[in-house]
Amino acid sequence: MKQLIVILLVAVMTIAQTSGESDSLRQELEAITRKLESLEREKLEAKRLQLEEELRLRNALEPAKDTIIVVDTIIVNRGEEYEKSRTEEVLLEINRKLAKSKRSGFGGGGGPVMGGGAFSVAPVNELVANDITHKASNSAFYGLNYKNAVKGNYETFFIMGGFGFGGLGDGIRIGGGGYSADRSYTLIPNSPLDSTKELKIDIGYGGVILEKAWNKDKTTIVLGTLLGAGSYSVELNNEDYSYNIDEDYDFTDESAEFKSSAGFFAGELRGSATISLTSWFHLGLEGFALLTASSSGFQYGDGFATFNGGGRLRILFGNLG
Repeated sequence: MKQLIVILLVAVMTIAQTSGESDSLRQELEAITRKLESLEREKLEAKRLQLEEELRLRNALEPAKDTIIVVDTIIVNRGEEYEKSRTEEVLLEINRKLAKSKRSGFGGGGGPVMGGGAFSVAPVNELVANDITHKASNSAFYGLNYKNAVKGNYETFFIMGGFGFGGLGDGIRIGGGGYSADRSYTLIPNSPLDSTKELKIDIGYGGVILEKAWNKDKTTIVLGTLLGAGSYSVELNNEDYSYNIDEDYDFTDESAEFKSSAGFFAGELRGSATISLTSWFHLGLEGFALLTASSSGFQYGDGFATFNGGGRLRILFGNLG
């Protein structure tokens, strides 16, 4: 009987001990499970942050993809560890500096412009009238149908020019530019025995440019002004010919018969919008209003003031559009 009791007590003690060990093991397993779940969440979060960083890097490199060879992000998967390419880090740093300089307004740009505008020829009309008044038949314009060629006070001129500027920061730019608007007219004489003449009018000006730019993504809006000087230049070329009643005019010579010029002060207001096709090449349209003022005018001493306007195509090279 005693032996049976002893056996029962040993069995009870063994079962109790086993039960205690099972509870302890279960608790350890639960702790390990919780730790694994926590590590898994941390790894998923790290991977999410990695993917977000990769997307940000690609977006940052996008504006300069035409000038910088974009090396795709090199990610070496070693378990859950990632290693980025050193090349990409260098390119990213270059792009950051370019983007920062553009946003801050530092850098520069420049290029040619071309377009057209309505320019006043009233000073030239007055010059021709004064020349005929003072010289009568000795005037180079005497006997020519000037008013049939130049019909009003405003004429359309073709414009060519160029400009350049440097950025001072915060969208402020300073530089310089020069422009030329010219046109030619054929003046037919009243007498068929007189020479047909060509009248050339050139309006050139240039000066210091001051601009303020606002940049958003690939679009840049610019308002500015130009202050400087210029001149109206007038030249009349006499085309001599030998005349045969049975043939058309046989032009044999061309010589400048009349030249005159008048200097003026130039003040221009301008506004433009440009689009960056690449990080260094930009195209835009520009409107301008030009005021000219001369105290002395042409050779007869009559001053003048004119108001002119038009549009130009801007072709820009540089980091600022």
